[in-house]
Amino acid sequence: MFGPDGPSFVDLVREGLMSTRAGYDHLAPRFDATPFRTPDEVLSRVAAHVASGPRPQRALDACCGTGAAVGHLAPHVGAITGLDFSPGMLAEARRRYEGLTNARFVEDDLLAWTPDEPFDLVTCFGALGHFDHPVLPDFVAAIHRVLVPGGRFVFVTAPVPSPMQPRLWIAHAFNWTMRVRNALISPPFVMYYLTFLLPEALRLLEDAGFDCEVVPLGWDRRPEIVLVDARRR
Repeated sequence: MFGPDGPSFVDLVREGLMSTRAGYDHLAPRFDATPFRTPDEVLSRVAAHVASGPRPQRALDACCGTGAAVGHLAPHVGAITGLDFSPGMLAEARRRYEGLTNARFVEDDLLAWTPDEPFDLVTCFGALGHFDHPVLPDFVAAIHRVLVPGGRFVFVTAPVPSPMQPRLWIAHAFNWTMRVRNALISPPFVMYYLTFLLPEALRLLEDAGFDCEVVPLGWDRRPEIVLVDARRR
């Protein structure tokens, strides 16, 4: 479906009938050949933003998948941890980035995990749709918990699309399909669009004790995408 190295339509259907974790375990060897992986153009811009400020000594990429963000951020931090709950995705990350001496990968669920030491920087890419709206306060609380005071949560998001934009209605249709699937089939596969968009993200972060700076990402292909740099008070 996404070229010779990507999954077929049958693969995607099979994975969509699995749990979230099992689906990603199955997809992991082909994940980087799908459009679900955050583009390098986005990751490089976020890495440049991180590099423009004080060097973080301890960084975390939450829900790291196959580790692409870890690879981009590692040159700009003292040490970085990639955290994910999918052993299949982590196996790919460890294989792809085994040469990064300042990186490690940990298998755990962000919402339940407490690190040995807090972090100066947390990032998260491409995984925000795996936290449905009722769970987002818990997600933000988890980010707050693993950061030192003054630590930063850096991510990308976008404003709510205009009703005139087809992508809004395509996203609503996808979400409706997933909610029907999850109502009929257990365990659920949690993946929704239009979550943690800019207004909701800023409200949740500010309520949780973050001060937020919003800057354009500067990506011509998606000029509406912004970078949010949220500092824990």
